[in-house]
Amino acid sequence: MSAPGINKLEIRENDQVVESIEKDDIESFLGLETGILDPDLIEQNDRIASLEIVRLSFKGENKWTLTEGTTSFNVDIVDEAFLEKVNRDEKFFKKGDVLRVKFITRTRRTKDGLKSEYIVSEVFEVSGCLRANTAAKLQMTGRPHG
Repeated sequence: MSAPGINKLEIRENDQVVESIEKDDIESFLGLETGILDPDLIEQNDRIASLEIVRLSFKGENKWTLTEGTTSFNVDIVDEAFLEKVNRDEKFFKKGDVLRVKFITRTRRTKDGLKSEYIVSEVFEVSGCLRANTAAKLQMTGRPHG
């Protein structure tokens, strides 16, 4: 669909459209880094997730470690607007805070077997977490105790 004049692909069965892809949808089928089709890509899942911060990295290529509770992921953060706010000290967070994000998992076939990569493409929200004893005191009294 990169050719001029081709804007839509339709798959029909008995004159009924069963699948349709618009030119704007093509990015879903392309590798983000290269912009070309990735024949080794087996699966890509995009979802909204809440992930707890385990370890941060402020060095360019280093990954952050985030967890959903039982599983930890070494994640590339590619949300440039979020990273810019972090670099300008407009976003503050610590280990244990929760990020609400668009989370992408890509699984590829490699010469060594399957390999998954994890990407946070957008950070929607950062929320702190209460310590267990503070949360319990809030629940019992309705206000925190020092």
